[in-house]
Amino acid sequence: MGKISDSKLAASCSGCFSWGQLPGRFCRGCYTYGQLHEAGRCVGCRREVPVDGKHGYCRLCRAQATWAIKASGKASVIEPYLRQVTCQQLFFANLQRPRNGGPRVGKAGRRVLKPPPLPEPHRVITTSTQLTLFTVTRDFRRFDRQLHADLTNPWLIRAQQAARALGEARGWSRWITGDVNRALVIVLSGYREGEGLTPPFSVASATPLIGMVAGCPPSDEGRRILFVRTHRSTSFQGSVMTRPRLPCRRIRGAMSGIVLLAVTAGVVTACSDEESSAHTSAFPASASATPGTHGTAGVAKLHMIENEGHRLAFHVTGGSGPVIVLDAGGGEDSSYWKDVVRKLHTATGAEIITYDRAGLGQSEAVAGPWQVESAVSDLTTGLRKLGVTRDVILVSHSQAGEIATYLTKQNPGLVSGSVLVDASLPPLYTDEEIARIVAANQPAVDAAKKEPSKPQNKQLISTAESYAPMHKAYHRVSWPDTVPATVIVSEKTPFDGSPEDAQRWRDAAATFARQGPNRALVTATGSSHDVPKDRPALVLKEIEKMATTQG
Repeated sequence: MGKISDSKLAASCSGCFSWGQLPGRFCRGCYTYGQLHEAGRCVGCRREVPVDGKHGYCRLCRAQATWAIKASGKASVIEPYLRQVTCQQLFFANLQRPRNGGPRVGKAGRRVLKPPPLPEPHRVITTSTQLTLFTVTRDFRRFDRQLHADLTNPWLIRAQQAARALGEARGWSRWITGDVNRALVIVLSGYREGEGLTPPFSVASATPLIGMVAGCPPSDEGRRILFVRTHRSTSFQGSVMTRPRLPCRRIRGAMSGIVLLAVTAGVVTACSDEESSAHTSAFPASASATPGTHGTAGVAKLHMIENEGHRLAFHVTGGSGPVIVLDAGGGEDSSYWKDVVRKLHTATGAEIITYDRAGLGQSEAVAGPWQVESAVSDLTTGLRKLGVTRDVILVSHSQAGEIATYLTKQNPGLVSGSVLVDASLPPLYTDEEIARIVAANQPAVDAAKKEPSKPQNKQLISTAESYAPMHKAYHRVSWPDTVPATVIVSEKTPFDGSPEDAQRWRDAAATFARQGPNRALVTATGSSHDVPKDRPALVLKEIEKMATTQG
């Protein structure tokens, strides 16, 4: 018989009444059975259909007898079971039969079926299962985010990471995601290890809680949400907390999300050292991390790393997933990113590295003019000694864009994505533009030479000494197509007083974005060259987006 078309409608077989896609009036089994046997009156069902010549039964009765043998669990001949057929089972046609689908029974097999597994013995519970409930003393109705929020709390960070992972998997809207995050901040800002505020012990326990929140009852008692968890397998803890007054619809989504998050991911556990060390992240753990080199979650750890005879200060905020490296512009050290680091770590939970370039911050100075090759070597060596070998999200501001371009070209496997924040990019540096920039910066260089001891002035002077030849070479450097990049360009640019140069800066950013795949151009409307200070939310958004898609 030919292949059955996928568009053929389901029907019932005239022989065995099986339901499914049929090649004609009969299913394949009945068609074959009819070709091998003559029609007659079935002993079992009394129908005029093809019957076997030995017992006088149709295919439907024989199939039902075979099922009865399988249900008995014993190998046997089919005849006794044929006599016991009183009804027929509904079958489905055109289903694939698995190969080696079990032992054959009846006269053709004689193999003994495996006995069904014994039911598990009833387990007698000898300990008390009564839930021990207690009231949390904190009153969440009086929560003030500015006064009480502790965004560096490690339990809050873990919960936010788990919420992001669950939200991405479940398709939460941005409103639900925001409400869950706010509710977690309220609940976990003051949490300390050992408290009983922990996830629900079962979905069944969470279900009435979701219903309670969804109903938004007006009474004070209705505003109390119960979170219960199991401790090991027999003892239970719980807590009662008063939810903050939020709009009914928003609370319904937020608290339902928290309950679901707690059931699925286990937001906070505090019953043992092993449990408290568990870490749930929105990003997978990076294989590039070396144990012992990273700081505690939310707290930056200083590492002094030596390269080519001088020491550099690297500040590592521990986390998991992609490593986000923040590189400040000319004359700025790692403190430039202070506010961004805190917010970025809270939002992503990723490991964040900032550093002081030579001669800035806590890093030692290097004699002679500033060379971009030396700066690239400093950053590459520092990352390698910190155990970071891949999955780097490189965020570079202003002059650091030159370091990013050379580093990424030399190590495309190290950088998985980059955010270039109003960065110095190769298309800008034509011979004409280099001459204009040198002439425009000369007064600032002359002023810096009057106070050469200042770190910012030292770098400006050293950069000016090699500026023209270095940027002529930089103009010929290309960004690798395999590394995605987001270019954020400010509206005012570094040349706010020169409309012509400002337009060239913006044109260079647009040209860079068009030169390769996986590049995006974002304009920071109303911002000066200090985009991380003027538009921090925009910078955070683009970094998070790059870390999520490329981390």
